[in-house]
Amino acid sequence: MSIKEQAIRLVESMPDNVTWAQALERIQIAAALSRAEAEIDSGRFATQDQVEAHIDSCLRKLSGPSAA
Repeated sequence: MSIKEQAIRLVESMPDNVTWAQALERIQIAAALSRAEAEIDSGRFATQDQVEAHIDSCLRKLSGPSAA
């Protein structure tokens, strides 16, 4: 299904009283999910363990040298 077809379906699924801001937000979310799927499909992602290790490393750098 083309992006245009996906967008049409998305807009058609919105309630009649949707605001421009709400419509734009839903379209942006759909686009972000599509990009994320493409990244996962191409192998560009980090595992939970990798993310946790990165966060731990950043927190250690922010806390400075230990007092021990």
